[in-house]
Amino acid sequence: MKEKKRLLFFAINIGPHGGGSCVTAWALEALRRDWHVTILCASYPDFEGANKHFGTSLGEEDFTIWQLPFPLRHLDKLDPDPFSAQRLAWLMRYCQSRCHEYDVVVSTDDEIDFGRPGVQYTHYPHMERHLQDFETLENLSRGKKFLGLLTGKVRPWLFISGIKLSRIRRNLMVTNSHWTARRINQVYGVDALVLYPPVLWSGASPDWAERKPAFVALGRLSPDKRLMELIAIIERVRERGFAVELEIIGNEDQVAGQAFIRQLEARIAQAGDWVHLHESINRQELEAVVSACRFGIHAMIDEHFGIAVAEMMRAGCVVFVPDNGGQVEIIGDEPGLRYGSDDDAVEKICKLLMDEKEQSRLQSSLGLRSENFSETKFMAGMREVVADFASKPVRA
Repeated sequence: MKEKKRLLFFAINIGPHGGGSCVTAWALEALRRDWHVTILCASYPDFEGANKHFGTSLGEEDFTIWQLPFPLRHLDKLDPDPFSAQRLAWLMRYCQSRCHEYDVVVSTDDEIDFGRPGVQYTHYPHMERHLQDFETLENLSRGKKFLGLLTGKVRPWLFISGIKLSRIRRNLMVTNSHWTARRINQVYGVDALVLYPPVLWSGASPDWAERKPAFVALGRLSPDKRLMELIAIIERVRERGFAVELEIIGNEDQVAGQAFIRQLEARIAQAGDWVHLHESINRQELEAVVSACRFGIHAMIDEHFGIAVAEMMRAGCVVFVPDNGGQVEIIGDEPGLRYGSDDDAVEKICKLLMDEKEQSRLQSSLGLRSENFSETKFMAGMREVVADFASKPVRA
C-alpha cells in the first residue's frame, strides 16, 4: 500500500457547537482517509464532543496531535483586547518553523500565515481590521518591530506571529458562499473557491400533515442573531390570527453570556407560552424539535452562510431568511422566503400561511435543494481541493 503523504492541519480548537467547528470536524473526517494528518492545535481536541454533535467518527488514533505547551495556552491575558490572538500567534510561529516538513498545510480558521502557501477555508475575512497593521509591520526590520513592542505601538500577538499579509494572499482561499467570496476579494484581492459547509441531518422527516404549525430558530443565543426581533415578528403574525408557535434552540454565546439569556427569558415570559427556549440540548433532542415544525426562520443580517438555515431545510422545514448574506444562496430563487425588513417578514409569512398549495411546493423544492449541503458532498469537495493544490508546484 502506498504510504500516505503528510498534511499539517492548523486548528485553534476542535470540539462541538458552531458552524466553524462543524467545518473543521468534517474536513478532518475527509482528509484523514488520504493523508497522514498532524493536528496543530491550541487546546486538546474534543473528538467525543465533535462526534456527538456533528456525526463524525474522529479519534485520537487517526491523527498525530501537537498541542501548545501549557504556559502558551494562557498568554492571552498579556493583551486585554478581547480580539487579541496570543494562542493563534504562537501556533502561527510554530507552523512557520515546521511547515516545510509537510506536503501540504490546511486550516479552517479563517486567515492564517502558514509560512508557505496552504489551503485556507475562510468563513469570513475577520483579519480585515488588522490589514493596516500587517502592511506596516511587513516593511519594518525585526529591530524596529521589537522597539514597537516595547513602546506599545506593536501588539504582542502581532510581534509573536511573524504574520505577513503577502503570505496570506498566496494561500488558496476556500469559503462558504459566493457572498463571502466577494467579500474576500474586496479585502484581499484574491478569488476564493466556494465549497458549501457540511450539514448533517440524520433525524426523521415527518410528513407535512404530521408537523405542527410552528416556527423554529437555531443558533447561538446572541444579540446578533436578532432573537428579540424574531419573537416580535412571530408575535405580529399571531396578532393577524395565525396560532403559530416558536421554538428557539441554541447554546450560550461566549461573548453575550448568561446576561443575554436572562434578557431572552424575560422577553419569552412577556410573550407567552407559545415561545419555547431549548438551551444546550443534545443532537437527538434538537433534531426531534426541528423536524416537528413546518417552518424555520432566521434573522441575522449578512450571515456569512448560515448552517442553521441549511439544517432546518434538510429537516424538511420551509425557511424564511433576511434578503442578504450567504443565506439567500441556501434557499435559492424563492423571493417569497426572503424578507427585506421585519415588516416584510410578517407580510410574507402571513401570505404563505394562507396558501397551502404553495407550502407544499416549497417543501418539495427546498427538500431537493438541501442535498447541495450534505456532508458527503462537502467531504468530496474538500478532498478534491486539497489533492489538486498539493499536486501543483508550491506558489511563489
